[in-house]
Amino acid sequence: MSFPSEVRHQTESFAVAFAEHEKKYKDDVEGMQKVKGWRTALSAAADLKGCNVHDSNEYHWSRGCCQQIRDSSSCNDTVRSAQLSVFNYI
Repeated sequence: MSFPSEVRHQTESFAVAFAEHEKKYKDDVEGMQKVKGWRTALSAAADLKGCNVHDSNEYHWSRGCCQQIRDSSSCNDTVRSAQLSVFNYI
């Protein structure tokens, strides 16, 4: 289980995972852009209010949060494209 603050600040297992991705893509500009987009999308998801994974199936919660981010009027193109790539993993 992860807490919103771990997702928002990419600490704990998120720090480890992002370090691995950054190491993998260190010489790949496009890859690093994806990693940056993933970080932004996860931070935006963690900032959503009222989403509680304990109240529903984690898969549906994740999809719902991604949908809220995509539909948000403050969602910029970087977040939107990163969010869409996150769908591939949930």
